[in-house]
Amino acid sequence: MSEESANLAKVLLQAIKSELFEVHTCLPARIEKYDESTQKANIAPLLKKKYKFEDEPEDLPVIASVPVQWPSANAGAAFIHLPLKAGDLGVVIFSERSIDTWLAGKGNSVSPEDPRHHDLSDAIFIPGVLPFKQALTIAAPDSLFVKNGDAEVELTGSGNINILGGNITLDASTLIDVLAATINLGSGAEKAVLGDTLASLYAAHTHITTSPGNPTSIPSNVLTTALSAKVNVE
Repeated sequence: MSEESANLAKVLLQAIKSELFEVHTCLPARIEKYDESTQKANIAPLLKKKYKFEDEPEDLPVIASVPVQWPSANAGAAFIHLPLKAGDLGVVIFSERSIDTWLAGKGNSVSPEDPRHHDLSDAIFIPGVLPFKQALTIAAPDSLFVKNGDAEVELTGSGNINILGGNITLDASTLIDVLAATINLGSGAEKAVLGDTLASLYAAHTHITTSPGNPTSIPSNVLTTALSAKVNVE
């Protein structure tokens, strides 16, 4: 190869490397601000960029209005949303083309209005990518966990469901079905009577009346003395 050809190849190689420095694919990032109503965030990329060999590494700029990716389906009727806060970590990926037009639409196929490629402004944030020193604490590796502070739901591989935390509220619009053959109540719980048992005892109890207008006597069947055999109280 002639000296002229070698110099040309070197120039071309440097030009290619220079362009590749502007191609962004995936970086760890931190939440600076999050708006749960729009699911947009300001995020800070956490790998510095070094433009030349002699330069000091520089922080990449904070990227504003980045869409945060949450698992969702059924046109948004089913989703999982986490309490994302400033300082939370994750990973940011960069679209191959401009996503401005697509984000402003309804999810249809669109033509990007800007010719940019792999640009910082076309970022999408995915929460939860952590450094090894911040690994999650997993109490049971074979279980599926959903956890938020002291509230925790565990689905074990054997089919058990454990719910831990403070108060538990069941808010059903019409009906709650409990199909278990036996219900165990913990220590301190009030003793209970099943609905059918209570109804039969109530229908069977009688009072001895005296003259009209006077109080009746104690019922012949005292309801509080009969408990269901299918409700266990510790």
